[in-house]
Amino acid sequence: GTEEALRTMLLQSGHVVAVSGTVLVICYLGVLLFPAATIATVGLGAALAIIMCIATNLTLMPSTIAAFPDFFTPKFGSPLCPTRRGGLDDEGGERGVALVGDGSAAPPLQAASGHKRCW
Repeated sequence: GTEEALRTMLLQSGHVVAVSGTVLVICYLGVLLFPAATIATVGLGAALAIIMCIATNLTLMPSTIAAFPDFFTPKFGSPLCPTRRGGLDDEGGERGVALVGDGSAAPPLQAASGHKRCW
């Protein structure tokens, strides 16, 4: 479910966020070596912003998704999960489209299981 998806997400992309963010922080802190105070201040501010982004992406977002999984799940008919309409496949048969509760089209597996989720 949601917990397994979050675990997989953090294992596969969490290190990418951490490493790329760390590289950006090091680069922006390197800007502190410039003799102009204005540029050095911008570098420090950017480094602090990146640190906050890393912390948010690795802690706050996963915990928010875990706390409110239904809010972050695309439903059929939403712009993130468009509906499919009936029609004929290449062999002249129906595409196997069923309707869900709101009248939108659903693939056969989703219709058979009764779930109204996008996948």
